[in-house]
Amino acid sequence: MAHDLPMTHRYLTGSELVRMRVAENHRGSWLSIFLTLLMFPVSLAAQEAAIFFEENCSVCHTIGDGPLSGPDLKGVTQRKDRDWLIRFMPNPENVINSGDPYAKQILNASGGIVMPDFPEMTPELASALLDFIEAQSKSTGTEPGQSSRLQSAASQEAATFFEENCTVCHTIGGGPLAGPDLKGVTQRKDRDWLIRFMRNPEAVINSGDPYAQQILDASGGIVMPDIPEMTPELASALLDLMEASSNLGEQEVRSSESPSAVAEISDRPFTPQDVEQGQEIFGGSRPLANGGPACFSCHAMRGFGGLGGGRLAPDLTLVYERMRGRKSLAAWLGSPPTTEMRSLFRQRPLEPEEIVLLVAYFEDGAKRGGEAESAVILGFFFLALGGTIVVLISLDAIWKRRFRAVREPLVRGAGPER
Repeated sequence: MAHDLPMTHRYLTGSELVRMRVAENHRGSWLSIFLTLLMFPVSLAAQEAAIFFEENCSVCHTIGDGPLSGPDLKGVTQRKDRDWLIRFMPNPENVINSGDPYAKQILNASGGIVMPDFPEMTPELASALLDFIEAQSKSTGTEPGQSSRLQSAASQEAATFFEENCTVCHTIGGGPLAGPDLKGVTQRKDRDWLIRFMRNPEAVINSGDPYAQQILDASGGIVMPDIPEMTPELASALLDLMEASSNLGEQEVRSSESPSAVAEISDRPFTPQDVEQGQEIFGGSRPLANGGPACFSCHAMRGFGGLGGGRLAPDLTLVYERMRGRKSLAAWLGSPPTTEMRSLFRQRPLEPEEIVLLVAYFEDGAKRGGEAESAVILGFFFLALGGTIVVLISLDAIWKRRFRAVREPLVRGAGPER
C-alpha cells in the first residue's frame, strides 16, 4: 500500500494510518503539510497534530494571520498556562459553564460562538497541538531588516485604502458622518473584535452582539458593507493608522487633510442660485467638468422635469435625509463606495464645486418632501390613459371605414329590388 502513495508522503510519515489520512484528505494541499512538518520535529505525534489542526482547527483559527470566528492562536501558550489549555481544548463548553473568566472572555471575543467538543482530543494530542502552535508562532516572524520595510508598505496601503473606501462614512477626529468618528476606536473595543467586525460587519450584527447593535443604531440603521479584500493584515494596518491619526494633535490633523468638498461645506443657507445650478448638474444641462454622466440618466428626483429622471438606480429625493446631512452626503459624492458609481466616477470624479451644488439641490428636495415615485406613477398613468384613448379612437375610425366599405355596395346592389 505504501508504494501506491507519492514519494513525498512515504518519506514524511511514519505509519500507514497517517500516510492514508494525508493521501485521502490532503490531495492538492500536500505542499502546505510538507512545509509545516519541515518546521516541526517529524515525530508521529507531531504529524498527527499538524493533520488534526489542518482538518479541524483551521476553519476557525489561524496562527499569526488574525482572528476568524475564533481567536488567533499565535502565542496562545504565553497568554495561558498549558494545563488550563489542555483542559479547555477537549471540552470548552464545560470550562465556560464553570464560570471561568478567561473562557468567558474568549466566548465574548468570538461573538458567542462556542468551540465544539472533541471527544478524540486526548491530553497527549492536546499537548502535541500546543507544541505545534508554539513552533508555528515562532516561524511566523519576519527576517531581520524586513520589519520596517513591511510596516511602511502596510501603512501606505492602509492609508490609500482608507482614503478610497472609508472616508465616505468615517473621519478620524472630524466628527461622525454616516458612520462613527474613528478617533480612539481601539480604546473603545479590543483589536480582535474590531478586526472581526471590519471583515464582516453584517455577520457580527446578526449574531446579536450588543456593541455592533449600538453602532448600527448610532448610524441610523446604515449597515457597513462587507469588503471582500479586507484581510486580517489590512484590517490590522488600518487600526494602526487610526491609532496613529488619533494621537496626532489637532493642528497636525488639520494640516494633513487635503482640500475636499467636505471642507467647503458650511452651515450657511444655500441660495436659489445654488439649487438651480445643482438641478442643472443633475439634469445634464450643465455638463460635469471631468466628463461624468448626468445623474438623471439613472436616478429620479421629485420635481425634476419629464417623468422625474431615470429608474435604473435609487430615487434621490430623500438622499439628503438618508445620508444624515451635508458633510456625509458630500463625502459620499466625493468618493462613492458602490461598485457601479466607482466604475463611473473613479477616473472622472466630481469637482468640489459640483458636489456643493448637488448637495444644495438634494437638500432642497428633502425640504420639499415626498419621493419621485408617486409623481412618476401618476405621469405614467396619464401617459398610458392618453395613449389608450388615442388608440381606441384610431381603431374606431378604421373599423367604421371597413364596415361601410362592405355594407354600402351591398345596399346599392339590393336597391332596385327593395
